[in-house]
Amino acid sequence: MSHRFYIIAGLILLAVFFHYYNNHHIIQLSRQHTAMMKELNTKTQENKILVSDNNSLKSRKRIQELATAKLGMFFPTSTDHVHYIAMDEESNKFCLIDYIIPSVEALTH
Repeated sequence: MSHRFYIIAGLILLAVFFHYYNNHHIIQLSRQHTAMMKELNTKTQENKILVSDNNSLKSRKRIQELATAKLGMFFPTSTDHVHYIAMDEESNKFCLIDYIIPSVEALTH
């Protein structure tokens, strides 16, 4: 009879121990999850800012500003004559073809 009592008491103690251990583990995992979600949200916001900055750097206006400042090019207010602006992703170069001048000039920088 005493062996059954010790076995039942031991099982109850193990059940209580594993209950609290499991609860503690769940709390730790939820804290890690919260920290990871905060980090993910921060990285997502940083990524959005970097993408918008990258888009503004690739914009036609920015390319015209650089070409005017560094190469002395002239750009008309009308965009009817400019037919092609392309960015090469691998080498970070752009090509601008302007049809204003009768002899077509291509600028590669």
